[in-house]
Amino acid sequence: MKLSPIISRTVLAVSISLAFASTFVAVAPAQAAAPMQHKQVAGFYRTMIGDYEVTALHDGSGSIDSNLLQGDPALIQSLLARSFQNDPKNVSATVQGYLVNTGSKLILIDTGACGHWGPPELGKLVQNLKVSGYKPEQVDVVLMTHLHADHVGGIYKDGKRVFPNATVMMQKADANFWLSKEIAAKAPEDAKIFFKIPQDGRRALHRRRQMEAVRRHERNRLWHRTVCHSRPYARSHRLHDFLEGSVGAGLG
Repeated sequence: MKLSPIISRTVLAVSISLAFASTFVAVAPAQAAAPMQHKQVAGFYRTMIGDYEVTALHDGSGSIDSNLLQGDPALIQSLLARSFQNDPKNVSATVQGYLVNTGSKLILIDTGACGHWGPPELGKLVQNLKVSGYKPEQVDVVLMTHLHADHVGGIYKDGKRVFPNATVMMQKADANFWLSKEIAAKAPEDAKIFFKIPQDGRRALHRRRQMEAVRRHERNRLWHRTVCHSRPYARSHRLHDFLEGSVGAGLG
């Protein structure tokens, strides 16, 4: 039986539609059953600047009041609107540090908040440093641009240094202000946390020096017991007194 061209085309279209529909029905449940991953990519970005390898390390994100931004208010609001930041009281902001590998030194610029301040989304800098291929123990220098909580907080955790082998450097004027107990005592109550964090960080740095002094003292005592209390030194009270004085002076 012959079909007219119009009927032939209609039958063909219906056949294709049914085939597509059956394919769609078969595939759709499999797509819906795929589990969500709930994971993001690692929070670092790496680039070369001349001979230096620079790795940007994401510490986290939060929001700030646009009143904290300095400049022409109209221009600031215009730029925020262009970036779809429509709530001037909650402007998206990020915290990050930068790891610079010079080939001979590994320098970390700022350390993030480490949970000492800010929302719980902050404090991921060390985690991202490790994911980027480095270890905190490898850092030679920590350079603080300034001593605000979201820049200095990551220098310590649980009262201990996070970067145990690093020399910590900062501007003297910044240190004189934020590390001053006298200035901190006069600060408004809601501002005291910004003094407490860098000062707690300093105590963590000093605690390691104190531990090293104690270990040095214990080594001296062990040497004194094994050498000075054995013959012929046991008869020399003068040497005994001299060594006891030396150990005491070393702890001062």
